Amino acid sequence: MEKCTFGVRAGKFLGFYLTERGIEANPDKCRAFSEFPTPNDKKSIQVLNGMLTVLSRFVAKSAQHALPFFKPLLKEATFEWFEECEQALSHLKQVLSEPPVLTRPGNDEILYLYLAVSNEAISAALIQEAEDGQKPVYFTSKALQRPEYESRKALEAQALADFIAEMTSITSPPSAENKWTIYVDGASSNSGSGAGIILENDEGLIIEVSLVLLFTTSNNQAEYEAFLASLRLAEDVGSRQVKIYADSQLVASQVNGDYQTKNDTLVEYLALVKEKMKNFAKEEVEHIPQEHNSRADVLSKLASTRNKGGNKSVIQEILSKPSVDRSTSLIQVLAIRDDQCWMTHVYNFLTKDELPADAKEASTIKRRAYSYVIIENKLYR
Repeated sequence: MEKCTFGVRAGKFLGFYLTERGIEANPDKCRAFSEFPTPNDKKSIQVLNGMLTVLSRFVAKSAQHALPFFKPLLKEATFEWFEECEQALSHLKQVLSEPPVLTRPGNDEILYLYLAVSNEAISAALIQEAEDGQKPVYFTSKALQRPEYESRKALEAQALADFIAEMTSITSPPSAENKWTIYVDGASSNSGSGAGIILENDEGLIIEVSLVLLFTTSNNQAEYEAFLASLRLAEDVGSRQVKIYADSQLVASQVNGDYQTKNDTLVEYLALVKEKMKNFAKEEVEHIPQEHNSRADVLSKLASTRNKGGNKSVIQEILSKPSVDRSTSLIQVLAIRDDQCWMTHVYNFLTKDELPADAKEASTIKRRAYSYVIIENKLYR
């Protein structure tokens, strides 16, 4: 029996064809799928799904496209082939009539992971950048059953964390430090708000995120949202130490305690940042000039514009509501430490009816005081 063949330019392995171009789908199986007639009973749908499973690594978001095939299987009475089933079948047949050639990456090649998440399925594509464009390495997809359903955000974060954990465990032994350097930037304009985040570890693994904010924010709020999102991502990848560079002098200085925080909303953002930072063994925050934070700035601008789907080389996320919800804020106890603190003026106004001499500042204190109350000589919100 022949064990090995040498000198051939192509060969069959595990049902696929290994050629000089890369890994190719079995043309006989693709032809069989393309010529498969429209199903007329549940058995034929099961056969169709089985054929698609064999070829799924060559089809982007295969589980998402195959979801309509499950509808006829769920009906217990008469069999019915819906219009959306026929459309899905036509699309898959078209894809597999000219299936992509999967590339074989060499050592030290940079690969990009793309995630697509919906309520019904989760998909991933591993891509390699080449001089003549992007080359697919692998496609994988899975339909979600009801017990597996989680929010879109949780699924993306978990998929990202699992992938990074697997990759870092392969390339290096576990590190107690697991330090990540993070660059953040927030942007707010008439066309929208967004945040740009870049995370990089000591092994050179880089994660770029463009975060769309679906709510109205000031520039400072957008900067804080970027900061908080970076801390959440750092937690997701298992970081123990973080060094965060922010090009907002205000936010960096407030987090480090160099500036006082007078705006009520920013006070709550700062408190949330401080709480999140307790989850790390070590954290550093440093201001960086905007010209040295250009990539994060580009990502935030990308998220804050209306054309949000143009850049496919980054992870694009959506935040539908603010991290700080003023309408459901819990009662807070605020410590008054010195006479220069703005809280001291609120306290003095409520207890002694004292106001600063400056009329504008006095008006501000009166307006703020409506949100506070004195209970047992303590200032509560």
